Amino acid sequence: MNQTKNFHIAGKIPPAHYIALQQIQNATGLTQSRLLREAIALYLKKAKIVTVFHSTIAAVTRLRPLA
Repeated sequence: MNQTKNFHIAGKIPPAHYIALQQIQNATGLTQSRLLREAIALYLKKAKIVTVFHSTIAAVTRLRPLA
């Protein structure tokens, strides 16, 4: 199954968005799983949902700390 279809099926992402995700994945060389974890972490940080607990979440999800 192609990667773009995986993005769409997994999260019900609109076609324009999953095509953009595929382009970002190709440009960065990240695995699909890593790219989605990074996107979720960035969203949580920008939404100010993650503040004090970011280092704990990073350790649990094996993400590198966001700058």
